[in-house]
Amino acid sequence: MKRRSACAKAGVLLGLLSIAACDSGPKGPGVLPARVTSPEPLGAVVLEFAGAGITGFEGQGSTQVFGAIGSAGAGKHRVILVSPTAATEIRFGIEFSDRGGKMPSVTAISAASATNAPVTAAGLKVRIER
Repeated sequence: MKRRSACAKAGVLLGLLSIAACDSGPKGPGVLPARVTSPEPLGAVVLEFAGAGITGFEGQGSTQVFGAIGSAGAGKHRVILVSPTAATEIRFGIEFSDRGGKMPSVTAISAASATNAPVTAAGLKVRIER
């Protein structure tokens, strides 16, 4: 009888631990780290974000960030990331009203090398970490 009770308690504990492990990430207001990667060094990139909940952008490391609400109104933001070191990875942060909300879509609009020569935006990848 004691063995059955111990097994039942272990089963309940395992179930509770499983539920606790299903956390989908951070929640509430805050910053999520993001990065743009490119096959060649970039001096700057312009990104457009579409989605609710973005409240701003911030630079990380040597990255300088300039952001504004897009011409289409609420829910669209354009951000310019400037990398003085001309890196293949540019890190920045996105401020959200709820970090657990739906992720925005991102489009690379344009990019430039450190010497301000145009770079195709087609090979750029943007990753937002939760």
